[in-house]
Amino acid sequence: MVEYDEHAQALKKINPAAYHDLVLTEPKHWSRAFFTTEVKCDIVDNSLCEAFKGRIIEAKCKSIYSMLEDMKIMTMTRMHTQRDACARWRRDCGPRIIKKLEENRVGAIYYCIIWNGDAGYEVMDKGVKYVVDVFKRDCTCRRWQLTGIPCIHAISAINYRQDDAYDYVDECYKNTKFLAAYQNMMMLVRGEKFWKKTYKEAPDPLPARVNQRTSEGASGSVGETPIASAALGTPISHGSLV
Repeated sequence: MVEYDEHAQALKKINPAAYHDLVLTEPKHWSRAFFTTEVKCDIVDNSLCEAFKGRIIEAKCKSIYSMLEDMKIMTMTRMHTQRDACARWRRDCGPRIIKKLEENRVGAIYYCIIWNGDAGYEVMDKGVKYVVDVFKRDCTCRRWQLTGIPCIHAISAINYRQDDAYDYVDECYKNTKFLAAYQNMMMLVRGEKFWKKTYKEAPDPLPARVNQRTSEGASGSVGETPIASAALGTPISHGSLV
């Protein structure tokens, strides 16, 4: 929150108009300082949605049935490939979590630690003091609370306790939760040849899109005064210019 206030005031001095436009949107939608700590996610952009859209970009160009069939195959394949991948994990959390945790380990050994005799630690980082509580699993920087992965200050405190930092990773990243997300199987679907016939009348296709422009010679809507086109000499209503 302190860093948010500092950067917000700096932006306000540099460009007041930009600051005004920025605060029109609630900061909980774009600033980590206001993100909830319940979902264990600090992603600011929309990468998850974009990644999914990228996977179905070819299927989206097909008819409804073909599109859903492609999405079903993609999902069905992913369910078992993810389970197989989990079986190859070296620890009880995935390789991406391990990578982030190892990145946070870098430099953690150089911090000055002051222990309060219980679960609290004061961690000095470049002259700035952070407070870590290993039992509550929180740090002043809020990265541990946001992501569920011990931050560099938390790892310093955990190392001081001679504990394993992997034991402090949130349960949502563990293999038990991962397998629970992919434990269900998709129901198989027979080919169209074997579908039960309903003998009901097929629905009519959607009506063709009507051209909204006023046809030549028509009076148009109320308030639309026809004007002459200088180039073509055909009447054009004001509404067609919008």
